[in-house]
Amino acid sequence: MTGRRALPALLALVLAGDLAAQDANYWTYQYGTRANLLSGAVVGSVVDLGAAFYNPGALTLIKDPDIISTQKVLELSNVTFRPDVGFELDFNDLRLDLAPGYVAGILPFRFLANHVLAYSFFTRYLFKASLDGARVGRLEELADTLSGDFFAQTRSTRDLNETWGGLSWSFPLAQKVGFGVSLFGAYRSQSGMNRTQGQTLSEDGTLGIGLTENDFSYWHFRLLWKAGVTFEWMGASLGLTVTAPGIGLFGDGRVLVNRTLSNSDTVFVADYQRGLKPDYRSPWSVAFGGSYRRNKTVLHLTAERYSKVEEYKVLDPADFVGQSTGDTIAGDLTLAADDVLNFGIGIQQDFREHLTGFASFRTDYSSKSPESSNDIAIASWDILYVTAGAAFRVGTADLTLGLAYGWGDKRDEDVGVRFDDELVEPPRTADLKYRSLRLIIAFAI
Repeated sequence: MTGRRALPALLALVLAGDLAAQDANYWTYQYGTRANLLSGAVVGSVVDLGAAFYNPGALTLIKDPDIISTQKVLELSNVTFRPDVGFELDFNDLRLDLAPGYVAGILPFRFLANHVLAYSFFTRYLFKASLDGARVGRLEELADTLSGDFFAQTRSTRDLNETWGGLSWSFPLAQKVGFGVSLFGAYRSQSGMNRTQGQTLSEDGTLGIGLTENDFSYWHFRLLWKAGVTFEWMGASLGLTVTAPGIGLFGDGRVLVNRTLSNSDTVFVADYQRGLKPDYRSPWSVAFGGSYRRNKTVLHLTAERYSKVEEYKVLDPADFVGQSTGDTIAGDLTLAADDVLNFGIGIQQDFREHLTGFASFRTDYSSKSPESSNDIAIASWDILYVTAGAAFRVGTADLTLGLAYGWGDKRDEDVGVRFDDELVEPPRTADLKYRSLRLIIAFAI
């Protein structure tokens, strides 16, 4: 590597990996009082008002349904990113924050006798992270053909929030058979920024200064439907749900691209476009579950399959010509998803009339497609969760307390180290780690 290529290589090494929003995982958060402690393995179970999300067909089968149900979750999360760039460079984001909550209730009127109308409001996806780091060192750390000094600083932020709200209608098809449909409106906002700057000073006094920046944000509103059926028989229950892809209605977005390089080569490429119409596509999903009671113990099982989503453009800015290079550059951002199968298992133990214990396990596999380019969702970690807690009654309120722990590791092999789409270093690796500890507090009245 010549001194002329030291600065682009430095920037490329720092950018060897990326942090992504956790929108490639579908089972990260769970909803409802007891349903939360059962890791959401309740598609075939008649448990609580979490049915408005998991299976609206169960709403009409709930005995003495709560008027309102709500939860608060305090989450301590940690994201670690460690790219192999030839020298020590670790990024870490540790934060304590409120995780998504859930509010649901039965509307205070019924029509057509035994029909049930419920509402629910909850955050479906939530991910925030900010990783930054800096390094001062010798150019010899990059290659033995270089000599001099360098400084590099990088910052990567991600912010994703998708909130659902809607109505659920449930009615009995027959004795012990419930059918229901939920209509949700989904508001999604997502933004991301990667910014890296570097300076090099070679032994002959040549100074190089470089900056690379990618910035995007958008919001999008869509409608989606979920239909479900639940059947109860002799201490057992079964359930099936189908969730349709959303229908996008409106939104807005922007994209910024900036590449500046000043040494023996000079590069200046910059573009900013706003007023873009975003596109977001969610998959089909089919879930099947069941529960079985034996004496004071209930076993809950659920599996859900999410369909593949072919690569598409979330934001599609017009191509532009680089000011110094004359090259035509496409700044579009894409998403794609592979099909995913998640499953969960939960055990419910009734100790006495108003005291119940819960323990559960679930998977949260990533749908990240390795074939997608310019993908907003880059992290492909698979997460596993264990949850334990108890529910008890105080007066007329049903209280729930629990703890949940999640962990996921991912090693991305053969990460291409590139600068402006030019390979400047052999492929390397990047390690990603995710840890989460949640305190669950919920009540229903």
